[in-house]
Amino acid sequence: MRFRQRLHAGLRPNGSAVPIPYPAFPFSEIDSIFDVGRTRYNSFQLKAETKNARHGIYGLISYTYSRAMDTGFSDGLGSVIGATYFPLPNYQNLDWGLSQINLNQNFTASIIYTLPFGKGQKFGGNLTGLANALAGGWELTVIEHATSGFPIFVVDSNNTSGAGFLNTNVLSLIRPNQICNPVLSNPTLSEWFNPACFAQPAPGQLGNANRTPLSGPDL
Repeated sequence: MRFRQRLHAGLRPNGSAVPIPYPAFPFSEIDSIFDVGRTRYNSFQLKAETKNARHGIYGLISYTYSRAMDTGFSDGLGSVIGATYFPLPNYQNLDWGLSQINLNQNFTASIIYTLPFGKGQKFGGNLTGLANALAGGWELTVIEHATSGFPIFVVDSNNTSGAGFLNTNVLSLIRPNQICNPVLSNPTLSEWFNPACFAQPAPGQLGNANRTPLSGPDL
């Protein structure tokens, strides 16, 4: 989590310039970074594999059902972490939501099949030398990977709350009010959720929507 206080050069009442706080350094900002926040990860993991040497088949299946929650954990790539209300009082409950790295479901299946060609195989078992090098030792591999979508942040860039927030270089983002369930029964890529379920908060108020109220398409 980050809270930044900006210090800029300005003008005195008589019009003369006020230098930046530390003239020896060509910067106009000081960052105050705090090691605060909460995160939690729970998962159920399943793995199964089998191998049949006689038929040259190897199979592997893995599945993870998990839930990652936090108060604004960065993915380490500089991505925006949504509109956080840190450092307001009770911010840890206000900002608690799905992590941007959350994947509820993650499934992988792979099959490796050794083709029955070449020395010692069903076909071409007597091949040697160059012929065996060209025809033998081939494998066919199939991999299927499917995951649920990553969380989506919904923000209100028109901040009329009177509170200024600075997060990952994006100033004064708040969250809208959520007035209904935005999840659509049959979403499309052009209309993934119902935007009418979000409304701008009244002046002087913060929105009550969760930091990550939606998830993106499955992959």
